[in-house]
Amino acid sequence: MKRTPNIGTKIKRIRQAKGMTARFVAQKVGISPSTLCKYENNTRMVRVDLLPIFAEILGVDVQNFFEDDVGDSSIKQPA
Repeated sequence: MKRTPNIGTKIKRIRQAKGMTARFVAQKVGISPSTLCKYENNTRMVRVDLLPIFAEILGVDVQNFFEDDVGDSSIKQPA
């Protein structure tokens, strides 16, 4: 069975694909860079109330965080 990456891993992949720094995204979300690092490394669960904020900053739809494969070509833009 194929293992689905966690939401933090997907946030990191999208952020990197869009050329954004962790410091920039953390500042825009209103969290510390160390908290974002913990989210991206899946050592801390992403707060649900932050998902729409991450989606807006990253320019994607929230559903991207829950799909099986988030590659550069499969990132859905918000409607």
